[in-house]
Amino acid sequence: MTVRDLPVYPMSVRTVLYHSTRSDGLEEATEALQGPAWFSDIALDTHWFATSGYQGDGSAPRCITYETTTPLTLLLIRTRVDWQRLLDHYDVVSPAELADCLPVVWDGWYAPLNYPAGGADICVRTPPRVLRYLATTLL
Repeated sequence: MTVRDLPVYPMSVRTVLYHSTRSDGLEEATEALQGPAWFSDIALDTHWFATSGYQGDGSAPRCITYETTTPLTLLLIRTRVDWQRLLDHYDVVSPAELADCLPVVWDGWYAPLNYPAGGADICVRTPPRVLRYLATTLL
């Protein structure tokens, strides 16, 4: 099996995605969210990322909710073997590097059941183009 043989995950319009941050400088507006950016389809996962190790350092941990405004074609990554095949194929060592070199035919990736609460690891390459801001929840 080659990289081109990997299946895709078609994400439909109005799919709700969650992003977390502790950064005081992040603007929640979609236009300000730089890509690539990582999301989950379960809010509890982003709560964990935003508050894990939080020491009351003055930052503002929060979960930001978005929805897709257009259908997305995401590369479906089911196993560690799929991850490694992609990293090897593009000669990179991290998901961040992989996100920067994916062909434009894919809007990012979808790795189901990847996070602690069972949510997917979802990478969206161009958030301002395909997402709409819905809400911010302070944690």
